[in-house]
Amino acid sequence: MQSTDVVIPLQSEWDYTQKFLQALLDNLSNGIVACNNQGVLTLFNSSAQELHGLPLCPIPAEQWASYYHLYQADGTTSLPQDDIPLYRALQGESVHNAEIVVKPSQGKPRTILASGDPIIAQDGQKLGAVVAIQDITLRKQAELELGKSEERWQLALEGTGDGLFDWNIVTNEAFMSLQLKQTLGYADHEVENSFEGWRQLVHPDDLGEVAAAIEAHLRQSMPRYTAEYRMRCKDGSYKWILARGQTKWDDNGQPIRMIGSHQDITRQKQAEMELARLNRDLEERVTSRTTQLEVAKNQKEALVVKEQEARRQSKIDRAGIKLYESIISNIQLGILVWHSQNLESEEHLELVSTNPAAESILKMKLHEEIGRQMSDIFPSFVEKHPEILLSLVEIIRTQHPRSIENVPYTFPEGDENLFSLRAFPLPNDCVGVAFENVTVQETTEPTFS
Repeated sequence: MQSTDVVIPLQSEWDYTQKFLQALLDNLSNGIVACNNQGVLTLFNSSAQELHGLPLCPIPAEQWASYYHLYQADGTTSLPQDDIPLYRALQGESVHNAEIVVKPSQGKPRTILASGDPIIAQDGQKLGAVVAIQDITLRKQAELELGKSEERWQLALEGTGDGLFDWNIVTNEAFMSLQLKQTLGYADHEVENSFEGWRQLVHPDDLGEVAAAIEAHLRQSMPRYTAEYRMRCKDGSYKWILARGQTKWDDNGQPIRMIGSHQDITRQKQAEMELARLNRDLEERVTSRTTQLEVAKNQKEALVVKEQEARRQSKIDRAGIKLYESIISNIQLGILVWHSQNLESEEHLELVSTNPAAESILKMKLHEEIGRQMSDIFPSFVEKHPEILLSLVEIIRTQHPRSIENVPYTFPEGDENLFSLRAFPLPNDCVGVAFENVTVQETTEPTFS
């Protein structure tokens, strides 16, 4: 059987092409709108009709905005003819992602993106223009909700006085909120919105530790970024900052964004440092007090030993005193102890001690005279022999003992006797005089040695 080719008439082929193109356009999710070179609408596919809520109407360009309810992106300002994407394309412009709002009489406003170009024939003749429109209403609502959410988050944090940062790790751009900059005393424009701008404000001594904390978080070794460090204020001083942040990673595990807060904790750190100082002072005081107690304990032990020694010595001293008193009381020499009240004056020698032998030899109750001056006890003797008084004072001054022989003394009844004296220095400006009666038949002048 011989095959024959089916020849489609030219008119039928054109009808087929039109139907094919119309079916294709009507099944596109994007709206397609076209006009001829006179600005009359010639194409309005199903998606475009659905977006606008109206069918194709072959009206001129000056009526497009009013008929199809076209508005600027704010949704309230009517769209001028020169800003309509299809009209811009008709004027020869390539339009990319122009955002407009359509407010159909029936239904809710829709936000659309339009991109288009002029239609130019091969011979250069302008045939018209075409635009593709995409409904981005849901995306805009999501962005709006996200913006509101971020605004609430920002307001909530800034309401606490905290500053915010948003670091785009890919581009290295870093947003730092005005609150953060003002905390350090800077105006908004005085701090560069970049990672480097932030880094330059960190105290050099803290930078290494902070960088290590960031790196550990970006490697996901730490689930959250937390660091305490100092940042330089505009006046050159430093404030302590508590930084906290969270990073977002892409599907390959690469960090792309970090968002967080900066809190001024200067007063808290100062309080912590003051508390640490007080603790150190307390520890030093405790250590010092412990040392003092140890010293006191040792001193107490030493005092106990010293007291025991003193008691032992006291017993010895008391025994010695008893022995001294016993010797003085039983010795046959007279003993008189005189105290000088003023070494600059030779006239004041006060009797402070005596013994029984002295009272017996001189025939006087000398113990009743204790506390009186020599010149009052022996007025005649002192008047006749002032050199004896001077000699006793000199012994106290020089601390050298002396012997005085043949010293005459007249008793109250008139008898004169000779005495041998041995004068010797004693503590506390005192002088002791040991004497005995050495009377012989002939009286001689006293001699000193």
